[in-house]
Amino acid sequence: MNAKWFTTLLFALVTATAALQAQTEKHAPNYLLFKISELSWDDNFTYINDLAAGRLGLDTSGGIKSDEATSAFKLTEGIYLHKYFALEGSAAYIDDSKFIATDASGFDTTIRLKTFTADLVALGVYPFSDRFEGYGQAGIAYYRVDYESLLQTGEKRKTHDTGAEPLYGVGLRYKIGDTFMIDLQAQQHDIGEFGVSFASLGLGFRF
Repeated sequence: MNAKWFTTLLFALVTATAALQAQTEKHAPNYLLFKISELSWDDNFTYINDLAAGRLGLDTSGGIKSDEATSAFKLTEGIYLHKYFALEGSAAYIDDSKFIATDASGFDTTIRLKTFTADLVALGVYPFSDRFEGYGQAGIAYYRVDYESLLQTGEKRKTHDTGAEPLYGVGLRYKIGDTFMIDLQAQQHDIGEFGVSFASLGLGFRF
């Protein structure tokens, strides 16, 4: 299943759940959040070296260097099904990452990574007060990573990885009035052979 159809299905599921809930409650507890994330990567040079040499056909005898993305942008739609339980679906775009492959003559070839993720998670919520709450979350994240290298000859070589990985995280949320909210979140999941940690700040509204 490609990223476009996965995301469409994910948001359709969350939106449909929200619509059904809205029919039974005067004020449906739905929300939309826009998050900016700071990233931390676990380097896996062995995997990148094998991918560059095998699937992209590059000479990596001079070594591999990294320049990973440090930010991501995420859109989250969610619904409170209960005071202590919520469901969320998200789509995220991660800034381009780069790896530099050096050949035997010292020439560098840049491998660019374009990364997209979509996830579905369940939240266990603990309200500290009417406006302030903490939560833990667990779910599954779909990812697609596109790799592209540009050779000296001008030829472009491409490959990609897709898959799904378990996701978990914790967060704090503060509700401003009846409409707006601030969300602070720490999240962890793998993207292929890379472990990635997300620290996110989100602003959103309830509807």
